[in-house]
Amino acid sequence: MYGLINSSFREFIRESFGDDAWMDIEKKSGVQQESFLTMRQADDSSTYELLGRAAEETSQQAEKLLEDFGVYWISKVATQQYARVMRSHGESFLEFASNINKLHDQISGSFLSYQPPSFDLDHDPRGLYSFTYQSHRVGLTPFVSGLIKGLAEHFDTKVQIIDVDTHQSERGERSAFLLDIGSRDTNAT
Repeated sequence: MYGLINSSFREFIRESFGDDAWMDIEKKSGVQQESFLTMRQADDSSTYELLGRAAEETSQQAEKLLEDFGVYWISKVATQQYARVMRSHGESFLEFASNINKLHDQISGSFLSYQPPSFDLDHDPRGLYSFTYQSHRVGLTPFVSGLIKGLAEHFDTKVQIIDVDTHQSERGERSAFLLDIGSRDTNAT
């Protein structure tokens, strides 16, 4: 992963649990400061170590922290630091979700040895959507759940995650999300 993830996770923890909690997490993790340099590749183990220490320090499940971090990533990182890139890849939840791979292709030149996950959005015959996430990393499906929720908020779209089917192998992790996607009814009483 890149230092951008670690530095954003640091800000998420600070905003959610305070500076003292972060200082304890950082100290106990032993993660080196180079792992927080935004455009520098950091060993994945540094991110997992920070997550584990954060779960211990905050008494939260790691999966819950990852999901909340996914929501934070959209609301505080993606839509603020990468607003122009996001806008160019969709003006609705469905359009953006269909173009995430193109977004990753566009930013791949900014990061050395970039290995982004891949996503696939398909319309289900029942009127639902299948959103498939594939990564060489394992354990990040809850982060993707948070991304989905954050994107739903950002695009003011009602999205319900009905089911998540996750499989791990030596090649990484593959998760299929079954989504019910609709417009928010702002005129409802």
